[in-house]
Amino acid sequence: MRRAVRVARYFDPKDEQHGIHKLDALLDYFESEGGMPTIPVKINLARQRVRVSRDGRPPRLLPFADITVAELRAAAKAKKPGHRRKDPPVVAEIRRIATRSGVRALGVRLHKSALDLIGIPRSKLARFCTALGTAKLPKQARLRGNARAHLSGQRSVDAGAVSIAGVQPPAR
Repeated sequence: MRRAVRVARYFDPKDEQHGIHKLDALLDYFESEGGMPTIPVKINLARQRVRVSRDGRPPRLLPFADITVAELRAAAKAKKPGHRRKDPPVVAEIRRIATRSGVRALGVRLHKSALDLIGIPRSKLARFCTALGTAKLPKQARLRGNARAHLSGQRSVDAGAVSIAGVQPPAR
């Protein structure tokens, strides 16, 4: 009964041709993506695309009508916070360094050759930067000149070389 009420809140009665279980699975997928509407609005199924992995291939966006309930459930499960994919070696190493430095909730984003680090408390920034500066990172993540100098504790720093969101380099 709960499922039917939930589906009725977000979909038109004509959309129930897809089945209540499939529509409920789509709502679960939205929740795992963090995109669940806060107010009940009707969802247009013709415009919905879901990131699904088929036959071991990388995930791609497919129209809702072409996806099975099992694929929707698997896509929602893959997006839940407890289900993580394997991090690239450089990200895994930076997370290990952060844990050893006492930084527990570090956000690390690797995009092309740039690293974004988020969530470093000011009180632990100097210790984390020192540990990161002495670390042996995988080749793909070699830091360039000024970034390496900054992280190893030297005074010459180019402000654009290292991006630590919302935090200024520690004063010496």
